[in-house]
Amino acid sequence: VAMERIRLSHSLRRGMLLIGLALIGLVASAQGVPEPVDVASQDVKQSISLDGRARVVVKLRTAEPVATTNGRINGDAEGQRRLDIATRQQRIRDQLRGTDHSVRREFRSLPYVVLEIDAAGLARLQKATGDVAQIVEDRVFEPSLADSVPQMEADLAHAQGYNGSGLVVAIIDSGVDNTH
Repeated sequence: VAMERIRLSHSLRRGMLLIGLALIGLVASAQGVPEPVDVASQDVKQSISLDGRARVVVKLRTAEPVATTNGRINGDAEGQRRLDIATRQQRIRDQLRGTDHSVRREFRSLPYVVLEIDAAGLARLQKATGDVAQIVEDRVFEPSLADSVPQMEADLAHAQGYNGSGLVVAIIDSGVDNTH
């Protein structure tokens, strides 16, 4: 009788486990397959819609930057990261073969590539989700003194009589140089 109870208990546990797994499967299938994430910004889509082309910056899916130990970069890890970046850039170029595109800039140490693409190129990049994390428009912004002067509190210095006369002028670099 005791053995029969143990067998019955194990059978009930297995049955409950199977019912639980079936319910999980039903809930998962009822929710459906998640929609793919759209990696392209609205600005890119709008530019292509209006102009037929857009200059874009493509952020690649790669490993994070190599950490330093006592201010030193692990050369092997950085070499592997650069190889990963170059491999993904090559796959992007392969994906775009046959479309009206141009490669404007590739970086060795940064997981980005700058391209000029058309609608067909955008469609292919959006499907390359294993390599493409984000696509944004590459826009040039003009410096604006109306914004930057108050941001740096230069207006307060001007009010105190300081205007830079007779002083050295510092140049603020607003670009990215991957050779730094």
